[in-house]
Amino acid sequence: MKTTLPENIPQKRLDELNFVLDTIKKELGTKDVEIDKIILFWSYARWNFVVEDIKEKEEFRSDFDILIITKKDLWEEEWTLSMYLTDIIKKTSKIKQPVTLIIENLNHINTMLKMWRYFYADIKREWVVLLDNSWIELSEYKELTKEERQEMMKEDYEMWYPKGNDFFDWYKFYMEKDKFNLSSFHLHQSVECYMTAYLLVKTQYKEKTHDLTHLYTKLKQSDSRFNIWFNFEYSKEFITFQLLREAYVWARYDKNYKITKEQLEFLENKVLTLKQLVKELCEEEIKK
Repeated sequence: MKTTLPENIPQKRLDELNFVLDTIKKELGTKDVEIDKIILFWSYARWNFVVEDIKEKEEFRSDFDILIITKKDLWEEEWTLSMYLTDIIKKTSKIKQPVTLIIENLNHINTMLKMWRYFYADIKREWVVLLDNSWIELSEYKELTKEERQEMMKEDYEMWYPKGNDFFDWYKFYMEKDKFNLSSFHLHQSVECYMTAYLLVKTQYKEKTHDLTHLYTKLKQSDSRFNIWFNFEYSKEFITFQLLREAYVWARYDKNYKITKEQLEFLENKVLTLKQLVKELCEEEIKK
């Protein structure tokens, strides 16, 4: 475990990092969220960060990747809080440094480490502890063999991909009954399961969110072949995707939510495309 930052971080970046830390402590304090630890991981912890790399007039900077460990389980609020903090940081500063925040509770992280989830093991292997409010140490992890990692990928794929198929079957069931709102909810769940299958196979990590926009962004960041799934420059595709995104809550609880049979049939074809793409890319990843 490291507690010191690389010596070659420019002072400007250190000032930005301190601002991020102060904002995290202040905002979570106002919400009575007890912080156990704050961890810096990946590029800045590995000392292979890029401060500025200008290519074709575009500037690139490594993210500040920060894991906030809370003492209590906040459930789905963890993702909402991480988005809230990220938004506050962007609005109240001139930081050009990209900031990625993950909030998870201590018990969950220890469980993941004991289960040998290598996303967490990779973080723990190289992290820098920026704040430690607890005497509790995190669990040890095991270095997995290629075969063990492959088996874990298969387990995730075989759990989540069939779930996506099951929700798609329910979508078809409600379509036949012209219950379009329930159809859209189950289509949303089908898409979320397919996305989860890929993200777990690829990264061993999926945030606690049902937001398809955020999950789709993660898919595209992981593999550019997902870029072909939706083109938001076309209004039809943007509008129908938003209806699918909103279906998780609105299709069940908002009497004003409306989606047509034609829109659902358009989305159905999109979901079938995603299903096939996820299948191909997951199988490709497992074989590596």
